[in-house]
Amino acid sequence: MIWKPDIQGAFSTKNAYETLRNKEDSAWWWKYLWGQAIHPRLGGFAWRFLNHKIPMDDAINKRGISIVSVCHQCHNASEIEFHTFLRCPFAVSLWQKAMTCFAYAPITPSDNWRTILSIHF
Repeated sequence: MIWKPDIQGAFSTKNAYETLRNKEDSAWWWKYLWGQAIHPRLGGFAWRFLNHKIPMDDAINKRGISIVSVCHQCHNASEIEFHTFLRCPFAVSLWQKAMTCFAYAPITPSDNWRTILSIHF
């Protein structure tokens, strides 16, 4: 990165800080999470989910801890984020009820989080 001089033509740590702080956020989903319309607790959970920080079985296995991975709702698949929140029959049922309740188009099997948020919000 090339630092630009401040108004007096000198380098300052304040100017460097402001340059870094004003950097555009590369995450597409931040505006959905940190707005005033969503509760901070839910925003925090969503941030952890979108950054893959929820301790699901697949994440625990990746850290070298050997456990048997099974979905706690349907008992038919491994507990991974994609299955647990989008593909598990329990999750599909919840999404269908929520979409009906709020009069949104149903979520299809080809949808991903980016598509869902851009279409519905």
